[in-house]
Amino acid sequence: MKKNIPQHIAFIMDGNRRWAKKNKLSSINGHKKGAQNLEKIIIWAGKKKIKTITVYALSSENFTKRSKTEINYLMKLLKNFMLKKKDVLQKHGAQLNILGDISVFPKDVTTEIENCVRDLKDNKKIILNMALNYGGRAEIVNATKNIIKENISPTQITEENFAKFLYTKKQSDPEILIRTGGDLRISNFLLWQLAYSELFFTNTLWPDLKETELEKILLDYQKRQKRYGK
Repeated sequence: MKKNIPQHIAFIMDGNRRWAKKNKLSSINGHKKGAQNLEKIIIWAGKKKIKTITVYALSSENFTKRSKTEINYLMKLLKNFMLKKKDVLQKHGAQLNILGDISVFPKDVTTEIENCVRDLKDNKKIILNMALNYGGRAEIVNATKNIIKENISPTQITEENFAKFLYTKKQSDPEILIRTGGDLRISNFLLWQLAYSELFFTNTLWPDLKETELEKILLDYQKRQKRYGK
């Protein structure tokens, strides 16, 4: 397991509500269990010397289409995560980076997110990217607008330069995408960054994703060959 360890793994954390239904609990309990499992995944990634993990925590579609009650709870859960798990992230040397537009969140939530980002900014062991109110198409549009604002000429726009305007600027692209919950799509997630990622789909619901399954995915990844068109 020491050879060819990916530097960046992205996760689509799907299945919290189905997990709750399966266990005869409210959807709120499913989200809470999912947040608890995220902490375990971060610790696992740190032990494996994986440098970056990116998690699809809340899509822009989720934010606009879920019920007000569920969104209010997710905001509360997010605030509590920032308050209660900051010390855990600090202990494990995790830096926090936000992908997406959190300006529309309640002020108390954005304040705690910004405080957590600030307090963890000097950590170097692992980067945790949290995609919040995030959409891949919106990220590309936003990058394009910022390029225009900078008055960059068309001849200067290369793939490398364009990537500098994405939320993940200065980061490597994910070698692996893992989606839990059984669906076989990427759902507007990291559309630019996933161009050459290896995709893994599992029927396991996010709260049930364990280290043993992650280890099997890594073994499978190590057997794959990337040719980049060669």
